[in-house]
Amino acid sequence: MSAKQAIGVDLGGTKILAGVVTRDGEVVRRHERATPQDAQESVVRELEAAVAELSKVHRVSDQFEAQLALGEIEMKSGKPASGRPRLAALEKEATTKGFLLIARKAHIAANNR
Repeated sequence: MSAKQAIGVDLGGTKILAGVVTRDGEVVRRHERATPQDAQESVVRELEAAVAELSKVHRVSDQFEAQLALGEIEMKSGKPASGRPRLAALEKEATTKGFLLIARKAHIAANNR
């Protein structure tokens, strides 16, 4: 997470929604957990876990950035047969793991002609 990003947390009655957001309010990573109903200590533990999960972003984010760059290179060098499936797989995995900005970039790169 860079200095231009922050972690935001929304504690609700049924779920804890945490995310990494840019200064412009764009969500670049999202994580959701159920809100415990038993004790305040459990809620604090889940909040800490949500923030810790978002803090681990760098390793996975770097891997996704590398996959995105490779897919973009393949598309721009006239190899869409390998670039498009790579980018589609990246979009799916990034979406599943909450890396919404990477997923959107992969989608755009795969569909640019």
